[in-house]
Amino acid sequence: MEHVSAITLHYILKVLEDQYKIDTDTLLKEVDINSDIFSQENSYVESSKIKLLFAKAAQLCKDPCLALKLGENSSPESIGLLGYMLTNTATIKQMLEKLCHYSTLIGKNLEFDFIKIEEGYKFQLSMHQNPLIPLPRYQTEIHLSAIISLIRQLSGINVIPKKAYFQYPSVEIKSEYEKLFGKVLYFDAYENSLIFSEDELNTPLKSAYPGLLKYFETQAEKIIENLYDESWQTKVRKIILLKLGNENVDIESVSKTLKISARSLQKYLKEENSNYSKLLEDVRKNLSKYYLQNFSIEIGTIAFYLGYNDISPFTRSFKKWFGMSPQNYRKTIPYNLGHSAISPE
Repeated sequence: MEHVSAITLHYILKVLEDQYKIDTDTLLKEVDINSDIFSQENSYVESSKIKLLFAKAAQLCKDPCLALKLGENSSPESIGLLGYMLTNTATIKQMLEKLCHYSTLIGKNLEFDFIKIEEGYKFQLSMHQNPLIPLPRYQTEIHLSAIISLIRQLSGINVIPKKAYFQYPSVEIKSEYEKLFGKVLYFDAYENSLIFSEDELNTPLKSAYPGLLKYFETQAEKIIENLYDESWQTKVRKIILLKLGNENVDIESVSKTLKISARSLQKYLKEENSNYSKLLEDVRKNLSKYYLQNFSIEIGTIAFYLGYNDISPFTRSFKKWFGMSPQNYRKTIPYNLGHSAISPE
């Protein structure tokens, strides 16, 4: 039985609530999915239940293109650390390479491949370790449409694949497909893939910044390397990095994800000569300087990325860490080392 990441399901439910006003608690009960799944680290849901959930959601929305639209509504923030990494890649090509390399961060049942071919490059989506097993239609639609949406958001251009292949039969409504994937569509194909021209893949991304990319890659490598590290500090840092700026990261939220009480988590961290406040502060402190070196990110946005509700508490924290305001720190950075899009005042 194949499984779908709870991270993906959580994002789907959020869009269903926000965009379609669906009562997702009731929907979960109808398809026998326990909401406790979202408090468990690296958890998965049976794909048969997700398929049923999609069928019921599509009926409620009366939208046969629901999965495509869910993918279109994706954003870098919706995939946490991996999304922040992709935002800082240099080109569309590098973005797709990094997405394939670090796809473990968002799930383990799917395989992303990026392959050089005669026509350009192929981005292929398949079942992990067995590309011949057809993926459910909703899975293919939501992931491939999300890829196109992310490319367009980060590059600022309307990228359209040269060709698109789908393992399932032809659909009745092709207009949504053509908007996303172009008019050269192949159904009942042997794979799910998008073909891009090499020239288009060399398009630079709007927010590219090598320093931030290197930082997020380092963090991603640590998370992957430490998948079996049982220290509580490592577990907490990983959750903070994945959630920061996108979800609540107080100790109650993190302890719930770890399926223990906040009191127990405090006790375990104390035994490792640490505490939650220090771990959260360390993550924010390290990230803050990397963000500020990218002149295209406004300071208010950086405060949000770091999980602050307003710029004022971020400014106070930064002054405590480095003895100056974020604005003054930015003035110390040579312009040629920052992002060229916006020069600091």
